[in-house]
Amino acid sequence: MLFQTGYRARTLAAIAVLAAAWLAAPPASPQTSRETGTLEVAKQSDRGDWNGTWYYVSRDFRIIIWMRTTKGKPELQLQYRSATAAEGFVTDWTGEANYEVRRAPANFAMKIEQGDLNTASGSWDWTLDFGDSSRVEKAGFKLYRAGDGRSMVVLFEDLERVVRRGSSDRRHEIARAWSFRKASRRHVRWDEVFP
Repeated sequence: MLFQTGYRARTLAAIAVLAAAWLAAPPASPQTSRETGTLEVAKQSDRGDWNGTWYYVSRDFRIIIWMRTTKGKPELQLQYRSATAAEGFVTDWTGEANYEVRRAPANFAMKIEQGDLNTASGSWDWTLDFGDSSRVEKAGFKLYRAGDGRSMVVLFEDLERVVRRGSSDRRHEIARAWSFRKASRRHVRWDEVFP
């Protein structure tokens, strides 16, 4: 009974944190313009700060980014879970993870290379190798806060995905931006954000 009460209290606390985050301000949702084919994203704001737990939810996956500031530079740790496949990983504070998908090696890196109190930029590199097929994503990215400072935009620059099946490669240039919401100023666990 004591465990259930503690679990219930943590679950209610996590729901309260998420409800407060969603009610505080509407998310800054990236949209693709039908006329130009370019992404229209929320404008940068210098309100708020990096430190805390940020989350993103799509139909296919969920991501949490924990951020901290060390000597004026933002650092991140990321956790990813697919909603459609048995794939998930957690990076270290360098933004790197090596993991397996169906016994095949996969490498992920989201590395902040430059950053200050309001913006950051770096590189995105994600490789899955199944021997006779593979998927490789490479891009630069920019991070900034938007709106009231509780939204964070991840804007990908020159994102290219190469999918190899057998001897043929298909290259795709993708316009992508994600809008994260801040769940808490502290670093909270996955099951607190997604109970």
